[in-house]
Amino acid sequence: MKICWIFVYLITMTYALAQVDPPPKVLPDARIVSLTLDTQHVTVLHLRPGYVSSVRVPEDVNSVVLGNTGAFKAEHSDAEPRLVFLKPTASSPCETNALITSKTGHEISLHLVSTGNSNPRGAVDFVLE
Repeated sequence: MKICWIFVYLITMTYALAQVDPPPKVLPDARIVSLTLDTQHVTVLHLRPGYVSSVRVPEDVNSVVLGNTGAFKAEHSDAEPRLVFLKPTASSPCETNALITSKTGHEISLHLVSTGNSNPRGAVDFVLE
């Protein structure tokens, strides 16, 4: 008889827990930033794990270099010669620098900042033009 009551209790608890709504997902403060990129200044780009940020440059990109390849990833394709995609791969807060060079020799220096998963409401620059 005890086993029957335990079984009924487990079924009731399972049903009750299934009815609880999950907490609402917190979305970041998504931004599209339009800046005049100056080769004499460093531009800060805010990133977050789970999101990709794109940098649209006025000239075709020749190369992209990251300071910390263990915490960030950069992608560039010849199919989209003016776009660079950046994303953090580490869930903890981290930062590094990135250098984008164009085919004409111009350089764009970026400071990549990721607050990690510690700040779910933090700003994320989705597009930097």
